[in-house]
Amino acid sequence: METHIDMQVINDKSGSLMIYENFPFEVKRTMALYMLLGRQRGGHANHECEQVFSIVSGEVVLKLETASGREEYHMRQNGRGIYVPALAWRTLMAKTRFACVLIHASTIYDESDYIRDYDEFKATIQQS
Repeated sequence: METHIDMQVINDKSGSLMIYENFPFEVKRTMALYMLLGRQRGGHANHECEQVFSIVSGEVVLKLETASGREEYHMRQNGRGIYVPALAWRTLMAKTRFACVLIHASTIYDESDYIRDYDEFKATIQQS
């Protein structure tokens, strides 16, 4: 599974512009997640929703678990996003103060799409 999504980055003397396009799905929702140093977010999976995570500022560790195994990504602002497929358990840990993660999603919010119990997640991926 290809997990890296490269963004176009244009640098000049005034700063950088990151261009987000060419996602592996139609973007229906975008979220900005602000995290505090040492805090963890996530701890869930989605039945249908696919996502792309990228870093606006700071640094985070993204841990993913799918039926194929586990992967860990140390992410910082570098013009690269990580594709998170449906049925991927994810956790994020902020490694710097005020880390900001931009998340693009393939679906609008639907609570019934979330798997918030790890045992239920494990049972679901064993059935798929």
